[in-house]
Amino acid sequence: YFLEVERARVGRGRRVARLLLVRLAPAEETAVPHAPASPDQLLIGLRHVVRDTDIVGWYKEGIVAGAILSDKVEAGEESAAAGLRRIRQALLLVLPGEWGSRVRLRSAAITARRKKDRRS
Repeated sequence: YFLEVERARVGRGRRVARLLLVRLAPAEETAVPHAPASPDQLLIGLRHVVRDTDIVGWYKEGIVAGAILSDKVEAGEESAAAGLRRIRQALLLVLPGEWGSRVRLRSAAITARRKKDRRS
């Protein structure tokens, strides 16, 4: 629901938005021993590092946390990459230390839906 709301906002004005997805890699993907991960800690950590106006929730319940990040001015890919690095660093500060090598971030631009051709 919120993704569609943000998509509509992007279509109405000069705004850019990104969908940020965060997960912890399974233990077999890393060589670092770790304590059991609590999915709630990941979601709470993400809420702590994004702005209050950004929407945070589960993308895949208990597995992948997501956030919709929006800006009022257009930002290029370089700016988006810098923002992701900042979020990753902040997230590593609020999550347990041994999780650092397991944090995986991905993002994608949110674009407005194209209006369907209404010709009969």
